Amino acid sequence: MFKGVRYSSPELSKDFSMVNERLKLLINTEDLRTIEAFRDDGTKYGILTAVGQWGKIPHSLKFRNAMNKFKRKRYFHYTEFDDPMEKFQSFLETNAINDKALRNLLAEVKSYRKKYSSENIKAEVNKKKEFIQNNHLELQNLVIEHKQQTNIQKKTKDEPDVQTLIIEQKIKEKNNGPIYEKTKEEPSPNNVIALQKSNK
Repeated sequence: MFKGVRYSSPELSKDFSMVNERLKLLINTEDLRTIEAFRDDGTKYGILTAVGQWGKIPHSLKFRNAMNKFKRKRYFHYTEFDDPMEKFQSFLETNAINDKALRNLLAEVKSYRKKYSSENIKAEVNKKKEFIQNNHLELQNLVIEHKQQTNIQKKTKDEPDVQTLIIEQKIKEKNNGPIYEKTKEEPSPNNVIALQKSNK
């Protein structure tokens, strides 16, 4: 528990060795959604997230303290399902008309919410860009792989294998006869002249 809000993590909720043990906390006073926890010996335990809406809605230590103060005095109320910062801003807008301190605090709340809203939008845009880029690269790789497979199949189809070439060669030899036999049957010019003389 820190400043009226319970913090936890999947690891901590299952770690029974930490029952009744104390953790040292390192906080970012500008954003209390998460805090870093350390054991007594200084080793890091992990990141703890505030339970409920406190872990989703950006808020500072100053605003948490102010909300706790006004809630204790029962000036305003919110449930576990409400956005505490939105409720707090509504409370300030209603009561800041005649109170300078509340007007200043209202201005700070508006400025803070605008800042973190812009940062959240930028983060979402960057996340979407990264998603699109990763999908584009994956699509390009699939196209390249498909082209390579197509070229291999085409090359294999155009070039007959060795077995096919051997069969084709045997068919030619069978139809035309061996080359050396054809050469043996055809008399040379000298033999033709000798035959003509003997006939005379």
